[in-house]
Amino acid sequence: MNGSIASHIARRLGPLLRVRPRRVSLAGGVVSFSFDDFPSNALLTGGTILEKYQARGTYYTALGLAGGDSNVGPIATPEEICETHDRGHELACHGHDHLDYSRAPLERIEDDLRRNSDAFRELLGGYEPVSFAYPYGRYLLAGKRRLATHYASCRGTTGGANAGTADFADLRGTRIYAPIFKEAALRRLIDRSKAAGGWLIFYTHDVSETPSEYGCTPHQFESIVAYAAERSPILTVRDVMARLERPAATGEAAAE
Repeated sequence: MNGSIASHIARRLGPLLRVRPRRVSLAGGVVSFSFDDFPSNALLTGGTILEKYQARGTYYTALGLAGGDSNVGPIATPEEICETHDRGHELACHGHDHLDYSRAPLERIEDDLRRNSDAFRELLGGYEPVSFAYPYGRYLLAGKRRLATHYASCRGTTGGANAGTADFADLRGTRIYAPIFKEAALRRLIDRSKAAGGWLIFYTHDVSETPSEYGCTPHQFESIVAYAAERSPILTVRDVMARLERPAATGEAAAE
């Protein structure tokens, strides 16, 4: 089979085959807000908005990018990453070099994960992230299976709520991007997820008055945070996972 065709098939198969299926049943629903790549304003603006509502976010961090520039703006410095941790937000893994995992061999993926883990431990005195998000939202099935052995949860970029049976090796994530922002549609999604006892994970990148195409404005972000806070608990990805480990308290069924 032609190599490019085989690669295309492999990339298509990954999202279709569940690696870690599990029931999600959270009375009243739960919402998480996350930031990919961790540009500085994701904390300075996005984090401050979340804290206004007594909530915290999950920051998917590629430490190889720390302090650099990017198409979503300046990336958080090591000092800002430490501040994020001190303010009670979750620091999660986004690989070290922001590789496209659908094009990297397993050995390269393992090395990338190890380097990010080592960098976290050195920066934060032994800290180990338990949550992961796929850079670019892409992976192959073999990589997905490997990552599922490293992290309690892995998040992708397929929109919608995690309700009923979800794949914890590819949790759904719903983008908050300025060019496609529709407040009414996102509000309806929050309401549907609450009714279904689901887990809704939002993600964006920068939060700025002049956002990139992968970010949003402060007003857009706060409008969704405020609406979610009125309807369901807002928890970090790590804290939702901890809650799901308490089936008697949440109604969570046993893993399938």
